[in-house]
Amino acid sequence: LFPFPFFVYFFYHLTRKHHYRNHARLCKQCHGKMRKLSEKTEDEFLSKEQQIEESIHSVDYDVWQCNDCHSIEMWYFLNRHSKYQVCPKCNVIAYRFVSRRTIDNATYTSSGKGEETHSCTFCGYQHIAAYTIAQLTKSSSSSSSDSFSSSSSGFGSSSGGSWGGGDSGGGGASSKW
Repeated sequence: LFPFPFFVYFFYHLTRKHHYRNHARLCKQCHGKMRKLSEKTEDEFLSKEQQIEESIHSVDYDVWQCNDCHSIEMWYFLNRHSKYQVCPKCNVIAYRFVSRRTIDNATYTSSGKGEETHSCTFCGYQHIAAYTIAQLTKSSSSSSSDSFSSSSSGFGSSSGGSWGGGDSGGGGASSKW
């Protein structure tokens, strides 16, 4: 029963979200009715930065124009699933991770080095950051030599059982009689 109320709420939430974005608005200047412009006609009101953000789907802009005084209102909606962030140079949401490369591999005696590259789609700003790769460690595997031993007693004889571990040291449970 638990997930069903949230399933219903999910569709309610989508309906409310659609209504919030598209409900009729009144102009703040003359209180006339406003209309939402189409994606193609809104581009003339968007800056180059905003058009790039829309083309890479990091932000979606809605432009509303008053039917009477022709003033405009602009609303923006961030894409929560976008791989883009705010660029530290131009403040456009077009900065993203590009690549990662290993310079020195980590060994058992020393740590390694690598570098990550981030780049802005709008202004071309590129940042290369160095990072450290952790030193390799040898894993210690413990094995029990008596996990499958059996013994006789007055109650009968039984071999030790295991639940998923066995004698490979996998953490299983064993028992003896």
